[in-house]
Amino acid sequence: MTFVSLVAMGSSAHYLDGNCRSGYYVGVTYCRRSIFGIILGVISTVLSIYVAAMKIMTRRTFFVVEAAFSALLVVTWSFAVALLTAEAGPGHALGNLYYFTWASLIVSLLLCSSLYEEYRALKPSGAETASASNANRDIEVQHVHNLGDDI
Repeated sequence: MTFVSLVAMGSSAHYLDGNCRSGYYVGVTYCRRSIFGIILGVISTVLSIYVAAMKIMTRRTFFVVEAAFSALLVVTWSFAVALLTAEAGPGHALGNLYYFTWASLIVSLLLCSSLYEEYRALKPSGAETASASNANRDIEVQHVHNLGDDI
């Protein structure tokens, strides 16, 4: 995620610098969308580095934080695809910004899919839940028998 976000951010910065700051007037919408691409690239890069550093330093997985960040990335990159690759956006022509905006959305969707599969693997199925409750009931009955007839 870090790599594709950095390329999208760099491409947006290139378009902002080349078209909006050099005196070549392309419109306010174009420049604002370029700035949006830069901001989103920075946020995505910081979030992905934060999650990676958190996993490396603590050796723990903060599933809820990672899931919230990935859901946020899916939503924001969906807007980015709509805004940056539209005809009035800086990524309307085929190039780095166009491809890496789509790549960022696809990578964030794959990340969400991976987290969903991890969640499903951690969540016990119905048969496991039923067997666990039967095991708990057997332990309670065995505990009562161990206490004797005083109960």
